[in-house]
Amino acid sequence: MKSLKLPAIVILTLAFSFYAVLAQSSIPSDDAAAWKDVQKATVAPMPPRTTNGEKLTPEQMQAYSRQMVDSYEAAAAKAKAFYTQFPDSSNAIPAKILEYQMFRAAFYDSRDQDARKSAFTDMASAQDALLTDSRLSDAQRYNLRVDIAERSEERRVGKECRSRW
Repeated sequence: MKSLKLPAIVILTLAFSFYAVLAQSSIPSDDAAAWKDVQKATVAPMPPRTTNGEKLTPEQMQAYSRQMVDSYEAAAAKAKAFYTQFPDSSNAIPAKILEYQMFRAAFYDSRDQDARKSAFTDMASAQDALLTDSRLSDAQRYNLRVDIAERSEERRVGKECRSRW
């Protein structure tokens, strides 16, 4: 089992690096156009179609989940590329918040344990970067801290439930 974890982590790291390079290279030089590109990247892919209202198979669900997580990571990479290229833009803080939200969505929507760990690490890094940014408003900082507290409570309850099994 350990031998499978390392290649999976390496593959995820390479895939994320690829998305980061792709996102950085495709950011327009104009602030407004770049922000529109970032917003377009947040549009989720359509779920697979089924015939006659049939439910998706577990394989289809897994593939769609992976597609969703990949789109979240690509959007996060575009957001980071935006606020890196345009740090003084009025959309720099919204881009940082968007990066955090995309990693958060990847964490909650992923069905793969290694991808969840990676998304959690990325989410925590984005969260730390946001909390240290002096341009973040008090309301935004408060909402972020509430989110951290809620996640901590979810983790505590999850551990408690698992210990009862």
